[in-house]
Amino acid sequence: VATGSCGHEGGHEGGHGHEHGHGHGHAHEHGPEKKKPKRSEHISGVGSVGIEVDGELDEPKFNKFMSGLIMSKKDDLFRSKGVLKFKQSPMKFVFHGVHEQIEFGPTEEPWKEGEKRVRMVFIGRNLNRDELQQGLNQCVA
Repeated sequence: VATGSCGHEGGHEGGHGHEHGHGHGHAHEHGPEKKKPKRSEHISGVGSVGIEVDGELDEPKFNKFMSGLIMSKKDDLFRSKGVLKFKQSPMKFVFHGVHEQIEFGPTEEPWKEGEKRVRMVFIGRNLNRDELQQGLNQCVA
């Protein structure tokens, strides 16, 4: 059915400034206009990496590691969170990051018997488990 409009405001002439030169069965693409990506295409490659480390962390080394990671992965690291034990403190620390915004501090909850002292999860795109594990291992005091 040729109607002069195919769902765009103002029809083809006023809607997006180009002429199709065909009937309107609507089994066609609109040339240079880009469709919005499907959600699955938009988030492709996103995953999570969980890391555990035996021992306690050196806080300055950990801060340096996270600063470097955030700088190098600023477009790919979406979230990070974890539970940390620093050699410099008996307290349990909770860590939470969204993109470049990082917060961590002590929690009132005590360590449980046998609880892993360093656990982190990184969520993002193109994350390398071995590099993350190695980086955290280098932070051990």
